[in-house]
This record gives sequence, structure tokens and C-alpha cells, in this order.
Amino acid sequence: MQNFENEHDVAAIHYAENNMGDYKLKSDLTHVPPKEQQTNAKKKRKEMLLLKEGIFKEKMKFNRDFLVLREIKKKICRQIRETNTRIQQINIILK
Repeated sequence: MQNFENEHDVAAIHYAENNMGDYKLKSDLTHVPPKEQQTNAKKKRKEMLLLKEGIFKEKMKFNRDFLVLREIKKKICRQIRETNTRIQQINIILK
């Protein structure tokens, strides 16, 4: 029986072997992450503070919007009461 290998597959394997990247495992003791991926307590604390600040700003915005909507609701309720009072007055006049 003849051992047949497809030329395209062999070429693709050689290309992959020659152009394969250098991927290190993070669990490898000699692995050093790139500078932009390295972290420490100071960086994490800064990230946490920025996140808390962002959350605080969003809460403040929500509260502001909520208060505006509450004032609009109060105004609409007042208008409805005034309109109902006026309708009652008209009904009394017209009987």
C-alpha cells in the first residue's frame, strides 16, 4: 500500500510550522506578560476608583432624571385636578 500525502496539505503544514507564533502559557514560570497587560495593586485600585466614580455619576444622573419626571407628574396631576374642578363647576351651572 502506498503512503499518499496531499501536496497542498504538506505545504500548509510546512507553512504553519515555519510561521507559527510564539505562544507562551501563562502558567509557565518564565512567562512575563507585556507591560500594558501587567497589573499591580495601585493600578487595580485606580481602576476600582474610576469604576466607582462612573457608577456614582450614573446614579446622580438617574436621580436627576427621576426628580424631573416626578415634577412633571405633579404638574399633570395638578392640571387634572383643576380641570376636574372646572368640569364640576360647569356641571353645577348647567345642571
